[in-house]
Formats: sequence, structure tokens, C-alpha cells
Amino acid sequence: MVDLLGEALGDPSEDVQAKAAMALAGIRSDKAKAYLTLQYSRRGRSTRLVIVQALKDSNVPGAMAGVVAAEAKSIWESNSQTLKEGSVPEKAGAAEQLGRSGRPEAVNRLVPLIKDPQVILAAAAVRGLGNAGDRRAVEPITRLLKENFPELREAACEALLQLKDPAALPALLEVALEKSPSSPLATAAIIGLPRS
Repeated sequence: MVDLLGEALGDPSEDVQAKAAMALAGIRSDKAKAYLTLQYSRRGRSTRLVIVQALKDSNVPGAMAGVVAAEAKSIWESNSQTLKEGSVPEKAGAAEQLGRSGRPEAVNRLVPLIKDPQVILAAAAVRGLGNAGDRRAVEPITRLLKENFPELREAACEALLQLKDPAALPALLEVALEKSPSSPLATAAIIGLPRS
């Protein structure tokens, strides 16, 4: 019965998904909870809300936190795997997503990639570092402003704008004054720095 309801969670109809989720909540077994947790990240907003309510009805402590953490872990693992085995465009997308996770280990994964010979991947790693919001990345990103690749320099300016660290000011000022295609982005990053 639990397996049939678990399959029904994958039905194209959101009504069927919702009814299956509520029925699984009534079963109150570990297998039913596992189906609900697994399907959370694969369903739309309305079904997600029903799944969380079903988990709460099953007396699962921290139901919302649990399914969100499971989803975040799944996304992290998927992007980490793509970063190892994907094509260059797939790796670039994964690098940006790892940065968006905000996890401290994202910086450790992405900093080595900013030296990748594939400029598209290096630039994506830089954008990911900007998304991560971790100031440990400021110094390696700032060094990229001296690169010859416009895409890499632009990504560095955008990331430094997000990181808002005054330590990058001298390098950004140099780029802003050189009147290159990267100058407007460097100027925007300078303007975005906190007033001091």
C-alpha cells in the first residue's frame, strides 16, 4: 500500500499527489515518511505544502527544516557530481549553483576553478564565489582583474560588487580608470562598496 501511494506522489495531477501525501501521513511508518521526504524536492509548491503538513501530521519534528535540508543536500550533491563529470557548460552552471548554496565549502570548491583553462568555467566559478558571499574569495578574485580575458575580468567585477569588500578598492579603481569594457563594471563595484 505504501509503495502504491508513493507512486501516486509522482502522478501528473496535483490533486492526486496531495491525496497520496495525506494518505501516507495516515500510515505513519518510516517508509511513508521517506517517500514524503524524497518527493518534496520533486514537486510543485502546492504539493510541497501538503507534504510538509503531512509530515507534521505524522509528528515528524522539524518537518519543514528536514525536507528543506534534504533538498539542499540533494542539490549540492547533484551539482558536485556535475562539476566532476559534466560538460563545460554543465560544469559552469553547477559552479554558479554551488556558490548560491552559501555553504562555506563552496569557496573551497570554487577557488581552484578560477584558474581553469576554460574561461567560461573560470568565470562561472568567479560568479559562484560572488553568490557565495564569503569574503575569503575577495583576494583571489581581485587578482583576476589583471587577466587579459574580458569575460573573466567582468565576472570578477560582478563578484566583487556582490562581496562589497573595501579591500578590493585599489584594484577596482585601476580597472575603472583604464577606460576598458570592464571599466563600467568596476565603477559599479566601487559605488556598491560600503561608505567608509
